[in-house]
Amino acid sequence: MVESQAAMSLTEGTDPVSHRRRLLLAGGAGLALASLQGCGTSRPPGIDAQGAPLPDHVSKFSPLPADGALPAGWRPSKTWLTKKKTIYSTVAMNDATVVQAESAGSASGIYCDVDIAATRTRRLQWQWLAHELIPEADVGDGKRDDAVARVLVSMSSNGTKLGIRDLIFAEQARLFAGIEVPHSTLIYVWDTSQPPGSVFHIPETSRVRYLVVESGPENLGQWRSYERDFHADFALAYPDEVPGNVTSVGITTDSNNTNSRAQAWYGDIAFEAG
Repeated sequence: MVESQAAMSLTEGTDPVSHRRRLLLAGGAGLALASLQGCGTSRPPGIDAQGAPLPDHVSKFSPLPADGALPAGWRPSKTWLTKKKTIYSTVAMNDATVVQAESAGSASGIYCDVDIAATRTRRLQWQWLAHELIPEADVGDGKRDDAVARVLVSMSSNGTKLGIRDLIFAEQARLFAGIEVPHSTLIYVWDTSQPPGSVFHIPETSRVRYLVVESGPENLGQWRSYERDFHADFALAYPDEVPGNVTSVGITTDSNNTNSRAQAWYGDIAFEAG
């Protein structure tokens, strides 16, 4: 989902602000910003842009009309990597409404802002479906880290102090993209080849980490249902840490880095206390 450094190379005479902004958006930083749109703002914690309390649950797809509209409670992310955006729409499948994602060399997601206490996030459940993988994609390779399906969970501070690199990344995101980067983000991935349980993070910050939960073509063409111990998964991705409160949940299907096509369907996403 990232663009190469070469694609972001600068010509002589580029102004310093543009130079810094391009550096921010190069490589995995662009993925993080495109993915984390709803995960932090300057408003008080737990409050939406209109001043109302954020929900303590992820808005469901299944009870909504399958009218093609973006699901209620979810918003599209921006993207700086490409003008192409993945198309998300509500469709009917198996007597329920799900979200269909269609990517054609595109990279963007949708997200739901929430305010869920860490004590209520022990179990994470979701479903997704894909019929084809992206042959050249590899979440372990920053130049090919597209994915047919991802579920993202972002969190507020758990008390762990950020290192200088993470602080610089967060400040650049604030100054040049207008985004308050969350303290921690865990991204569940269906990868083409990396084994389940593999953990990766983007070079620009250690606070966005992938966890592969599905790999290869064996389970294509069937709904995959997950019930994960979210706290254990977080500890696997962030050793010796505990998760903060969940501030945003998102989904992304992207294929811009491999300039290919990808399609996936997502069912309801829910947290339980355990």
